[in-house]
Amino acid sequence: MPEERALLTLSGTYTLDPIAGVVDFWSELLGLNLATEVTPYGQLFQQLLDPGSALRRNRAGANIVCLRHEDLIPRGHEKGGAQAIVQLDTRLAEVASALLSVEHVLPCLVLIGPSVDPNPSLSIAYEGFAASLQGVPNLFIEQGARAMERYAVSVVHDAASDRFGHVPFTTEAVAAMGTTIARWYAAMVRTPVKVVAVDADHTLWSGVVGENGADGVRIDEPYRVLQRALVEQERCGRLVCLLSKNEEADVRAVFASRPEMVLQWSDLVAHRVDWNPKPGNLRDLMSGLELGIDSALFLDDNPVECAQMRAECPTVLTVRVPVEPDQLASFSEHLWLFDQPRVTAEDQGRAGKYR
Repeated sequence: MPEERALLTLSGTYTLDPIAGVVDFWSELLGLNLATEVTPYGQLFQQLLDPGSALRRNRAGANIVCLRHEDLIPRGHEKGGAQAIVQLDTRLAEVASALLSVEHVLPCLVLIGPSVDPNPSLSIAYEGFAASLQGVPNLFIEQGARAMERYAVSVVHDAASDRFGHVPFTTEAVAAMGTTIARWYAAMVRTPVKVVAVDADHTLWSGVVGENGADGVRIDEPYRVLQRALVEQERCGRLVCLLSKNEEADVRAVFASRPEMVLQWSDLVAHRVDWNPKPGNLRDLMSGLELGIDSALFLDDNPVECAQMRAECPTVLTVRVPVEPDQLASFSEHLWLFDQPRVTAEDQGRAGKYR
C-alpha cells in the first residue's frame, strides 16, 4: 500500500489557492508526500474555533494561517491612523485568542502579510500580536515582508486580481509565499542537521593557505557572509566542524592572524586538518561526537571531494559551495538545510557543552 500523504491545511483572510499551487509544486519536486487543502474562503475564525473544522481535524501534516491587516479592518482604513491601529489591535487580539484556543497537535505556521502599503505604526501592532503568541508549542510566526526581501520581489500587490478574486499579490509574491511555506515545512520534517562540516580553502577564504600563506589568502565580504551563516548555525545549536586537507599549523595561522575572520577557531567543536581522505575523517569526527553520520552536512567547493563524500558516505548531506565569490551570499541565504524554525535555550548552549 502507498504511504499515506501528510496534509497541509491552509486557512486565511484572502484567496489561498494560488499559494497552495506553489506548495504542491515544491512537494512534488522534493518528494515531500504532501497534499494541500484550502479551507472555505473567508472562514478563518470558523476554522480556528469549530472543533469539526478541517484545520482542527488535521492529524498528519501541518496547518497554515495566512492573514494581513487589510482584511482585518474596514476598507478605507488600510493605510493607518489612530482608529485603524485600535481596530487592528482588537482584531489581532481576537485572532491570537482563537489561535490559543487550538491544541496545536501539529505544527502551525502563521504567515503575516505582506502588506500592500507597509506602515510602521501597523507593524507595531503585528509585533504585539507575535509577542502574545511567543513560546506556544508548535506555533510559528513568519513575516511575509521577509519572504519578499529574501526572494527580491519588487512588486507585491496586484490590484486587479485583488479586486476580482481577492488574490492581493503578484505572481512573484505568491511564489515567494508558497516557497516560504514549503521551506518551513521541509525544515520541520527532515532529519535534523546536527553537524556542519566545512572545508577551508576556497570556502572560508579565497586561495590555498599552503601556497599563499596565512597573509596571502583573501577573506572578502562574500566569504565573511558564509562565515556569519556558520556562526549563526553554531548559535542555533549545530556543531560547526572543520575538514581541510592542509597542514594544521597553516590553517590555525589564518584563524589567529587575520582579523577579518568572522568564524573563530573557538567556534569549532572539532576539526580534522590533515591529508587523509575526508570521508574517513568525517566518520571519525562523527564517531568522536557520538552522532550518526546521517546528521552531518558537508560543505566543500571541490567537486571531486563532494563526489567522493557522496560515494563513500551517501547518507551525509553533501552540498557543493559556489566557486564564484559573488554567489556566496545568495547561497548562504537560500540553503534550506541551514533553516531551523525554532531555537531553544538548550540549542544555544549545545556547542559549548560539546566543546
